[in-house]
Amino acid sequence: MGILACLAAGFEIVARRPAMILMPLLLDLFLWLGPRLSLAPIFAALERIFRPLWTTGAPAGPEGQQTALLLAQMFNDLAMRFNLFTALSPAPLLGTPSVMGAQLTLERPMGMRPEIIVASPFVVFGWLIVLIAVGLGINTIYLRVIGRQVIAETESALTGPQPFLVLWGQFIALTLIVLFVVGTLSLAGLSVAALLGLLSPGLAIFVVTLLFALLMFVVFHLIFAIPGMVQLRRSPLHAIQESILLTRGDFFNVSLLILLILIIARGFNVVWTLPDPATWANLIGIAGHGFVSTALTTTLFIFYQERLSFLPTEQIARASQERPAHSLMGD
Repeated sequence: MGILACLAAGFEIVARRPAMILMPLLLDLFLWLGPRLSLAPIFAALERIFRPLWTTGAPAGPEGQQTALLLAQMFNDLAMRFNLFTALSPAPLLGTPSVMGAQLTLERPMGMRPEIIVASPFVVFGWLIVLIAVGLGINTIYLRVIGRQVIAETESALTGPQPFLVLWGQFIALTLIVLFVVGTLSLAGLSVAALLGLLSPGLAIFVVTLLFALLMFVVFHLIFAIPGMVQLRRSPLHAIQESILLTRGDFFNVSLLILLILIIARGFNVVWTLPDPATWANLIGIAGHGFVSTALTTTLFIFYQERLSFLPTEQIARASQERPAHSLMGD
């Protein structure tokens, strides 16, 4: 199937089975109507710590004053609006898609949202670990539903998702692997940029740009690790290996698919965020985002199934199934 055919199939499957969007709906409703986990004291303390640095280090004149004012405003906005509960959707594909997480709203139709204030960095770290683990569990339920529906609708012979606890543990392991790889590359790249920054700020900016491009390149090659873990029950390392092989085997179409998904997702997000969060009209945006984002994820799973012939293990399995019985007896 081509890219557009996979996209059409993804939207058709979700349209026939609207229950697939339940998890994004519930998550967005919680991030919209539920309490806000505020880190206001921590951001206020950071603002007090960094204020002398950007005040004394900023260049003299109106531009320096404007820069210091913008930095102070950024910390104030974070102190007022940031919601740590957004960690329930830690990353694309590793988290259930959410449109309300990025809005950082203070209001809801019933009035101002209640807040839970956290003042200790150690407590924040504990909250972060718990929320990411719970978010991965929510995403495990979400992706298991998508995997099963895709297999049922396409009448595929794939094994399908593993039990919840097994898949949840594998997602946690995959998250740790990705964090280790990204963290190692970032630490090495930023160290080099800091050293070159002593010689020339332009060289430091160039190295940071290269680092960002490298990280995007690495993440791009891991895009099919999760469908591999869900649909073929691969281990995280095996799924990563096969994702790299599949991406390299059909690099052009994979690039077009990811580009198309990003365009559709970002374009529709502009529409979904138009309703005022203080009114019930925001339900339209939440429902629309849940439908489109689930359809795009389903499209990725369908595209993955259609490209399994690029994987050597699948080629060997298919060849053995197609060999006639007498040739097997002769062997």
